[in-house]
Amino acid sequence: MRILTDIAPATAAPAAATIGMLDGVHLGHRLVLDHLRSLAVGRALSSLVVTFSSHPAAIVRPDAVPPMLTTVAERLSLIEATGNVDCCRLLPFDASLRAMSAREFLALMRDSFGVRLLLMGFDHRFGSDGATLSRSDYHSIASSLGIELVDAPRLTLPDAGIDVSSSSIRRYLSDPAEPRPDLARIALGRPYSVSGKIVKGKQLGHTIGFPTANLLPDDSAKLIPAFGVYVALASLPDRPDLPAIVNIGHRPTVDLSPDAPVSIEAHIIGLDADLYGSPLTLSFLSFLRHERRFPSLQALTRQLAADRDAALRICN
Repeated sequence: MRILTDIAPATAAPAAATIGMLDGVHLGHRLVLDHLRSLAVGRALSSLVVTFSSHPAAIVRPDAVPPMLTTVAERLSLIEATGNVDCCRLLPFDASLRAMSAREFLALMRDSFGVRLLLMGFDHRFGSDGATLSRSDYHSIASSLGIELVDAPRLTLPDAGIDVSSSSIRRYLSDPAEPRPDLARIALGRPYSVSGKIVKGKQLGHTIGFPTANLLPDDSAKLIPAFGVYVALASLPDRPDLPAIVNIGHRPTVDLSPDAPVSIEAHIIGLDADLYGSPLTLSFLSFLRHERRFPSLQALTRQLAADRDAALRICN
């Protein structure tokens, strides 16, 4: 898959395209990309994804930018892994793009990116006038520019009671009352993961038999699941998919300060090694319990042993 980061002149091959953030590259996105490939092959066009290096809300609603399910690198890798996309245009969503009407934006897609067919998401709008346009308006504008507009399919999983959308996945992961990484996993088609580097903590875990790896995420824009204790798979460069229990929160038993920083601590079951500075990815499988203060370190240790046993049952 070619990745281009500029608005090139009209030298691009005629293309079937879809446009959007595709944050998470969840099962719904993958259905769209499957359909895009089918349309492109059927019309002898190349397949193109137009996406953005930052969320449009950063310009349109800067006080309401959602946390991201994927970093830019993760998103591009997941799009490429579908095998359905010949080229990806990664654009900055800036003031000039925001100011374009739907007609101007579609003309840009046609003249600079060679777009002859646009596969448009069921809930997608674009253009500075997008709030006033109906779906039939988009079809009419596209047709007048010589672009075939096709409505993208929507994936539903009614039997599982799951809404497959980026916003729903964010809600599943961040609901403080009941985080549901298991539902996010179904909608994504894979466990939700956070990657970063292992940094030094207070090293208290070693003293109670539960050493932890403290994760500093690579990207501050990435969504961190709600506070609590989770079952996860921990992946190191040479040791993938190790069972782990992960605590996200303020560690109220060992850090009594009301201003204690948020930490992401993983006890990688069966592993006690010097991992400082190593890259680590945590893939969240299940929510075990909410974070709480225990009356003693002994009580905390007993609970951690129970958490470890639960994690091994889930991972095995």
